[in-house]
Amino acid sequence: MLSAKSPNETITITFDYSGETSSTPSAATCTGTIYQGTDSTALSFGSASISGTNVAFAISGGTDGAIYDLVCSATVGGVTIEMYGTLVVRSLPR
Repeated sequence: MLSAKSPNETITITFDYSGETSSTPSAATCTGTIYQGTDSTALSFGSASISGTNVAFAISGGTDGAIYDLVCSATVGGVTIEMYGTLVVRSLPR
């Protein structure tokens, strides 16, 4: 998954666990670590919103020009499953 946002906006990113399970995930968390660039303003993650096999997080902040690796970790049937994504933070033209 590759998503983009500006440093000043909040977006929602959804991780789809349907390929992993038909059960509803629980105890979900999301983290972001810098992959490329400078991280002077860290990403901020809202609480997980779980609907069926989808886990969504609101994400804000980040540093213009930085690329972040995202990890969503959720428990499904007593097993922890991680899903991965990439987020580009850049000032978008208006």
